[in-house]
Amino acid sequence: MHREAPVRRSPQPRWHGADPATVHDGATLTLAGGRSCRVRPIRGSDRDLKREFLAGLSARARYNRFLGAVRELSPEALDRLVRVDYRSQMALVALAGEGGAERIVGVARYAAAPGSLSCELSVAVADTWQRRGLATMLARQLLEYARLRGYVRVTVSTFADNVSMIRLAQRLGMRPAAGQPSPSIIEMELLLPEVV
Repeated sequence: MHREAPVRRSPQPRWHGADPATVHDGATLTLAGGRSCRVRPIRGSDRDLKREFLAGLSARARYNRFLGAVRELSPEALDRLVRVDYRSQMALVALAGEGGAERIVGVARYAAAPGSLSCELSVAVADTWQRRGLATMLARQLLEYARLRGYVRVTVSTFADNVSMIRLAQRLGMRPAAGQPSPSIIEMELLLPEVV
């Protein structure tokens, strides 16, 4: 059973109502091993990049990300993933390459039910970009964004044998939530500090 956190007002975002995808061109991150990538909010125009990213994930990575077997997503499902409202849904993408040759190498997203102060976090990183700290960096940036939007609780639902995601959640300060959904799925949670 999910616990709802106390209600509080959402702070005014730094861009004062502007679409983050148009005002935030991304920051460059240098990862372990010297690789670098650019992180920015997802855009509707990222549809083909997102499709290529998902197609490039291993079958196991897709299974873990979607909590079930997925070969490819429908055009409608892809649209839902790239057309976020930057309030109840947000996604950050990590891009590698130059200009027109950029590709998505990681995605962190949250989604919340309308009016909820809790959101669910998911993270996926291209197989060749794993174990470099990218998932942690993306997730931390997204948690800060969620906190500034007024969310007070973030959850992660994953398979009990998805050790990488469980370790990521632990690095973020998450703990197992009360009332686990099933023996094969674990839900972890983090209460976010209030914005002052």
